[in-house]
Amino acid sequence: MWNPIRRKSDIGIDIQLMHAPGDLCSAYAFKVLENFQIIHHNGIHVMRVLPCCCSRSAGIDIYTQLMRAKLWPATNEDPKTATTFQCLDQFSRLSLLGRLSGYDYYRALH
Repeated sequence: MWNPIRRKSDIGIDIQLMHAPGDLCSAYAFKVLENFQIIHHNGIHVMRVLPCCCSRSAGIDIYTQLMRAKLWPATNEDPKTATTFQCLDQFSRLSLLGRLSGYDYYRALH
């Protein structure tokens, strides 16, 4: 369930893909991903993701831009959710050592 109070964008935290922290893409406004869910090992965060559309991305799709930012998209077309590589690593260790299911891990994060 989406909770508007927990949105990081409301306090000015956005993710700009393909640029250094603090740099804004000149053409990001074309494909802003609102209410993008990022699953991290400290919880599930709803954020705004700003894909790069300038010459720096040179035709790189959003899926690849997310992967370069160490985010694993849930789908390869029009992603709305991604998981951090750190979260995937933690889940892998817990599932192998403690036999934790994906459902139980997700519910613990939620």
